[in-house]
Amino acid sequence: MAQPPNRPVFMVHGINSSGEWFKEVKEALSPHFDCIPAGYEGYRGKLGWVRLVTEPALCFAWLILVCIGALYSIWLAVSATLLFLALSFICARRRRARALNTVRETIVDKLRGIHQPPHIVAHSFGTHLVTGMLWAWPDSAANCVIFAAGVVPKEFAWKKLLKKNPRAVLRVRNEFSHDDLTVRFLSLVEGFVVHFNLGSCGYGGFIGPKDLVHTLGSPWEDCKDCSSKHTAKVHNVPSEGIDHHRMFVTARHARTFWLPYLWRLEPGEYRDFMELCEKGKKAMDEDDQQTTALAERICRERRWKWAANCSLRSCVHRELKQYCKLKRLPFPNDAADQVAIGVVMVWKDVIDAANRQATVTDPHVVAAMHPLWAVTRVVRTLMGLQRKQ
Repeated sequence: MAQPPNRPVFMVHGINSSGEWFKEVKEALSPHFDCIPAGYEGYRGKLGWVRLVTEPALCFAWLILVCIGALYSIWLAVSATLLFLALSFICARRRRARALNTVRETIVDKLRGIHQPPHIVAHSFGTHLVTGMLWAWPDSAANCVIFAAGVVPKEFAWKKLLKKNPRAVLRVRNEFSHDDLTVRFLSLVEGFVVHFNLGSCGYGGFIGPKDLVHTLGSPWEDCKDCSSKHTAKVHNVPSEGIDHHRMFVTARHARTFWLPYLWRLEPGEYRDFMELCEKGKKAMDEDDQQTTALAERICRERRWKWAANCSLRSCVHRELKQYCKLKRLPFPNDAADQVAIGVVMVWKDVIDAANRQATVTDPHVVAAMHPLWAVTRVVRTLMGLQRKQ
């Protein structure tokens, strides 16, 4: 399995923000993906939430007219209120349209010459803009989409969107938290704001058909409702204990959960694999034969989804066989020994890549953090050494 070129990951921030969390996410993902900010103007500052529904200047003018009307004419106050509501609706709609167009133009411009759908990470109001873009432009397409603290309606019409545009999105990871007070407030007024494509998907998750929307019990849990034959497009993932503004404090969250997700790996299984590699490498370095034997046994017995339900040893053996067939080379007589050596090399390469990813720019080095790419890299190294002998 050859390492693909870095796929773009567009990051879309929420209101009252210029994307301060971009740096954290980029630190975790940029060695493996091309992280691109997709910012917009119009909602920064303390009045960002006000601009969602109206203009601050309109509020000031309305208050003056209402005060005057209360003194002289109730009809003036009523007329001012109706005019205020109408102008607020128009201004808020135009502001959202400008932000939406800005995000789309950024994505379209950065994708020139790239023919693969990008990944998208969106926070808060950014989730509203992303779903609006996917809905409004039939040519829009995304691979993996990650929502955090989302403000999209919980009953968003994913089925209708995918019927309208089957390529709109491949997978959606919606991280929600019951500790998010901002989105919890939206859940209380969702009946009013749903008409603006706003809601509380970041509070309790999306609601939809069972073949389309699944909810996990924890961020480490594999989806028990999905199978090899059918996988739901949308998964709600609980992220309890994290509020609306602390979703992106460190790169650890992105590295732990988002990186394997964008690689189409299960975060829990990926964590187990990294721990196995760390344990095996440490045991080899310290000449701990008992721990080394235990790690080797796990490599023989543990089946991994990323390896097509094969063990690590079987995966290395299969890759070795495919490489020899592709290069028209004889299959080595000492294949069992080569596979054993390859497993140890995988341990070493994976942990070295994880430790060096912040300082090494060589994509071939950091790519070893992906299990399949690590196996491919090791097999090529093994066969290269054998041909030199």
